[in-house]
Amino acid sequence: EWRTPPGVESAIRYGSNRIEVDRLQFVNGNQQISADGAFGAAGDRLQVELRAVDLATVDQLALGTQRFGGSLNATATLGGTREAPEVAGEFAISNGSFRQFQYQALAGTAQYTADGLRLDARLNQTPQAWIAAKGFVPSTFFRPAAGEVTTGAHVAPAPGQSLDVHITSSALDLAIAQGFVPQLSRVSGTLQADVRAVGTPHDPHLTGNIDIRNGAFAVSDLTKGSYTGLDTRISLDTDRVVIEKFRVLDEHK
Repeated sequence: EWRTPPGVESAIRYGSNRIEVDRLQFVNGNQQISADGAFGAAGDRLQVELRAVDLATVDQLALGTQRFGGSLNATATLGGTREAPEVAGEFAISNGSFRQFQYQALAGTAQYTADGLRLDARLNQTPQAWIAAKGFVPSTFFRPAAGEVTTGAHVAPAPGQSLDVHITSSALDLAIAQGFVPQLSRVSGTLQADVRAVGTPHDPHLTGNIDIRNGAFAVSDLTKGSYTGLDTRISLDTDRVVIEKFRVLDEHK
């Protein structure tokens, strides 16, 4: 149950394609959501803040299936216009989870303009096990440019519209895969990545390496679906994927 704090009066005014928010606040225990400012006209700024928001509750309200957990703190400033919004924010999740995968912290900054999204984020499973993503995702990834070639041929990005995201990690627990592939269980081993993504929505390219060591997993739909000994390096070279060695053993080795 969310309430307005005692003694706080809020107001929302809308008109002429502009919205004004005056001291909008809701609290639930130590959780708080607040907004103040305006949006719609040039020069407007709308400030939004979330404190200690329980992601499991948000997931439940969104009719989720207990996929997310953790405590979220975030601030965001919304500016620009409806046709060209601009958003800048910071976020931090502590003691988070995604399905069976658990992590200590996920934090970063994000900035969205008409050109695209600039992101700098890092997930710490433990202080020694982490994965980070930093770079630029152009707006054409969210709304492809009119007339863009989709035939599979090479597509040169327009100036300032090239994807450029660098993903790096330490030796990360391979159990992270359980969050994205629910059919897997008892996942163990490590994954380490150093990958860079560039290009356009219809012609992306990846370079770098992904190393998997001592991988093991079970498949829930198989009666005897336990596998071990997964060791491989996957090399990405623009338009080529090279698997240097791939081996996995069943229960009979």
